[in-house]
Amino acid sequence: MSGGPQVNRMATFLEVNFSSEWSPQGPPDLNDGGFLNWNSFGSGGSIRITRSDGKVLQINTSNTGVAFQVQTRDNVIRWTANEEFWPGSNGQFQ
Repeated sequence: MSGGPQVNRMATFLEVNFSSEWSPQGPPDLNDGGFLNWNSFGSGGSIRITRSDGKVLQINTSNTGVAFQVQTRDNVIRWTANEEFWPGSNGQFQ
């Protein structure tokens, strides 16, 4: 994928709020530690992650033309951040 730098991120979460453009993709991947893949499709979308310390990160996944994916397992979420494609994806939890 071209564009700005990509950073792999992980967080322990208390809550994750997906907008309606998100959907789970199949059962958990047992070859990848049991993580469940989630994809964002459509012209609008966002994800709001509340970390276990109460800090929040909001990622805008809309209008980029590039699907955004996260993986969850238990209370862990991971994603690849790229500010050019997904504003907020490499931002600070606040």
